[in-house]
Amino acid sequence: MKVHEEVNGVHCDRVMVFPQDNYSVEAMGVLKSRNFRAAIFETYPVGKPVPLTIADLAQPAVLRYGGIPLFTRNFIKDTQSQDIAFNVFFGKPILIGEHHDTFKHPGSLLELVQKINSIAPDILVHLESVVDNSTLKRRRPDGTVQVRPYSSNVLIENDSASVERLFH
Repeated sequence: MKVHEEVNGVHCDRVMVFPQDNYSVEAMGVLKSRNFRAAIFETYPVGKPVPLTIADLAQPAVLRYGGIPLFTRNFIKDTQSQDIAFNVFFGKPILIGEHHDTFKHPGSLLELVQKINSIAPDILVHLESVVDNSTLKRRRPDGTVQVRPYSSNVLIENDSASVERLFH
C-alpha cells in the first residue's frame, strides 16, 4: 500500500473493509502484524464464529479476534434511527456499507445521511479519523480520566477548560 501511494499519490487508510464480509480470525492476526489500525465487518468470521455478547456490541469495536479492533457496519436498509442513537450513546461509529449500484439511485443514502446528521451533527466522515477517535473514557474517583483506545493510533483531545490527567 505504501508503494502504491508513493507511485500513484493515492492515500490508503490502514483500515481493512473486508470484501463481501469474508474474513477469518487468522486474517485478523495478519492485519495486526501489518500495522493495520482496524477492520470493518458485518458478520462473524468464516470458520470460527464466536458469538458476540451485549458487552461486545455496546463498545466502539469488537476486540475478540486477533487483537485488532473490528468495527461494525450496517447496510442502509438495516439502519434505523434507534440504531444511530444506540451507536451515538455508546460512542460507536456509525458505519454504512453498500454496493456501488446504490449511487445510481442515491435517494436512500441521502435520506440516511440526513437522518444521521440530525441525530449526530458533529460526526466525523473520514474512516481512519473515525477509528483513531474511537475511545471510551471514564473519570475515576481520584479525578484522573481512564481512556480505552480502539486503535493503535489514537487522538485524545481535552475539551475541558482544565488540565486532565489521563491513563490507559
